[in-house]
Amino acid sequence: MADEHILVVEDETKIAEVLKDYLCKAGFRVTCLARGDEALSRIKSLDPALMILDLMLPGMDGISVCREVRKFSNVPIIMATARAEEWQKKGEGHRQRLRDRFLERGLESFTDAEVLELLLTFGTPRADCKEAARQALNEFGSFAAVFEAAVPALQKIKGIGPKNSFAIHFVQEVASRYLKERLAGKRYLHSSAEVRDYLLHSMRGLKKEVFTVIFLDSSHAIIDSEVVAEGTINVNTVYPRELMNKALSHNAAALIVAHNHPSGSLDPSPQDRHLTRTLCLLCSLMQIQLLDHLIIGDGSYSFADHGLMSELQQECRELVENLH
Repeated sequence: MADEHILVVEDETKIAEVLKDYLCKAGFRVTCLARGDEALSRIKSLDPALMILDLMLPGMDGISVCREVRKFSNVPIIMATARAEEWQKKGEGHRQRLRDRFLERGLESFTDAEVLELLLTFGTPRADCKEAARQALNEFGSFAAVFEAAVPALQKIKGIGPKNSFAIHFVQEVASRYLKERLAGKRYLHSSAEVRDYLLHSMRGLKKEVFTVIFLDSSHAIIDSEVVAEGTINVNTVYPRELMNKALSHNAAALIVAHNHPSGSLDPSPQDRHLTRTLCLLCSLMQIQLLDHLIIGDGSYSFADHGLMSELQQECRELVENLH
């Protein structure tokens, strides 16, 4: 293909004007607009019709990119691009602005896409991460779902490789540890919101049911938390004897129990109510308070907030008194 079919536009402000004029005069048919480092591999499979190629290759200016394409393709090229070095500087400037904004105003000023984009830049130092962040949010449906996604699923997103998928899961685990340790020694009556934050973060989105117990002392200060059962949660899979032994080993005077519904539903099932009643009765016999049973799904459900705990506690007290 003759060189007159190659048009290189280095001035970004004139791209639209030059392209419009060229297309009108030449009468070529536009079949594709390609952009990014992967565009070269796509060119090989295209029919030899006109293509607008907006392509960046590290260390190359427009003429060098055209020569690279000519090694394996004779498609007519319209190239509308700034030099690669200028593009990289522009990308780094955008990232630095995101960092500066975070340092000045925190994450409250960020959209979910911007938070994810900034995180991805740590594993992808020289590529644009905007599109990968948007695709991840679209694929998984929410910001939280991205962090709860499995590594293989994350790596199906173009632009998220092993380093970025590792970073996403690492941040998720760091947040879980932080929220758990932040609870230690705090009084539940003053920190119930933090307890829910921790349980929501650690249990929401799990594909299987887990049963978590938070142990408290006589002043309702939080001692520790532990997952004591996994799988279908009911009175047959949560072993009351083992749970009481754990409470005694922690010198706990009170408990908060929680389990998740992978479906996201917050409605307590008959099995949930039966399990809560059984645990409440056992705790009453052991002179341990069962303060609440929380269900984690698309939000949280509290037996205490809905008045069910007070009803069960009264019922259990009457049963224990009758035994004496």
